[in-house]
Amino acid sequence: MAFSRSPAEVGSRSVTDRPGSASVQVADRIKGEQGQDAYKVFGIYRFVLALLVVLSHTWEFAFEAPERHFLSSIGIGNIGVMTFFILSGFIISEAIDRFYWGRPYSFLGNRFLRLIPPFWAAIGVSVIVHAALINHGAHALPAAYFRADMLSVETILVNLTELIPILNVNNLIGLKEYYHFVSYAWAVFIEVMFYLSVFAICLVSWQRFIGRYASVGVLLYCMGGGMLLAHLCHEYVHTLYRPLTFVPYFLLGVLLYRLRKRAGAVEWTGVVVVVPLVLLHFSRYIQGEVPLDHAWVANLMTGRGLTALALLVMAAVLIYPLSYAGAGVRLKNADRWFGDLSYPLYLNHYAIVVGFATLLEAKGARYQLAAILLSVALAYGMNVVVEVPLRRIRNSIRGVAL
Repeated sequence: MAFSRSPAEVGSRSVTDRPGSASVQVADRIKGEQGQDAYKVFGIYRFVLALLVVLSHTWEFAFEAPERHFLSSIGIGNIGVMTFFILSGFIISEAIDRFYWGRPYSFLGNRFLRLIPPFWAAIGVSVIVHAALINHGAHALPAAYFRADMLSVETILVNLTELIPILNVNNLIGLKEYYHFVSYAWAVFIEVMFYLSVFAICLVSWQRFIGRYASVGVLLYCMGGGMLLAHLCHEYVHTLYRPLTFVPYFLLGVLLYRLRKRAGAVEWTGVVVVVPLVLLHFSRYIQGEVPLDHAWVANLMTGRGLTALALLVMAAVLIYPLSYAGAGVRLKNADRWFGDLSYPLYLNHYAIVVGFATLLEAKGARYQLAAILLSVALAYGMNVVVEVPLRRIRNSIRGVAL
């Protein structure tokens, strides 16, 4: 992983997280970048990626057998999630460069406020929905959606702490199998692990002694290479830790950002190494993480497999030109509005899915559309109630309002 600071900068100062002075420095830096494509129109793109996930989880309301239909069988939700991992690598690299260089604790605090409180709020909504429907789950998969112990204090506590491994209550009470009130929280957990890795790497890189012994660029690239080796070991030699599975996606996002800053031989070499690993993993992931054998090749060489792979490539490549796209005031406002809905949409649509799966008997496109629209409406409400009040705090930590 690599950002754009010189060894001299790294060696010349220690880690500082003083909000007052940091805010002034960040604000001055942003003023100098206003004419340099400072704003990235990624908001609508993030919303579309979240919408792909919602669409993939609501096919069951449109078709009796979604797996028989081409569009619903290619796994567009997988494309949305994996592309978001790539985009996250790009966005966090830029955030470190522009706002958090020398301020690792501010970075970690802002990421905590971005991910955790909205996640807790989504759990609250989901608990209320499940409690209201627990005696009405007679139509669609009631056993899967409603477990006997789902509303226990232990289950709720484990849900509230599952994104932070070291604080997970499950470590204490040993509730090995438990119900997830936000069923798709696994992707958020992967994001949290990526942020913790960035925090750890940057904390080490910003210490004074680093500049004396090694170039920060060399250090960060070595760390990225080490993460790739750990990924390869986890995937193809011996299971180590689940989040290592998705390392290539985040590294690809970091490299896309680095290409935008400095398209050197090291960056292009990284892309040449990482892209095949992304495609290899994704081709296995959409088949249920199968081993590399004849069945994997046969299933990949189908219309569904090749279409999914092509869509992932196009979605990932689109990040680069979008990072250069200009935007007027109206487009920026619209982009921010849709971008603000992407995370609450991802978190809260499960509550809508549970409600429809429990109460709905009929099938049809209009029911799927209704589920999607209700999910967007719920996301809007959660953004207003939860995320907007937190934005002022996050802007203060960052040092500038976006």
